[in-house]
Amino acid sequence: MATPIAPTPLLEGESAEQLEKYMKRPMTKKEKEIRERARKTRDVPMFKIE
Repeated sequence: MATPIAPTPLLEGESAEQLEKYMKRPMTKKEKEIRERARKTRDVPMFKIE
């Protein structure tokens, strides 16, 4: 039987502010390259339409 998943802890205070600041910053060139590489490699069609 599967183990129950614990609830996700809430971010509050300084941790929440740091995460928000990090998420709002522009992506670096390396992050953009990683995102593009992941987008290209994960394109798996569910159905083959001919």
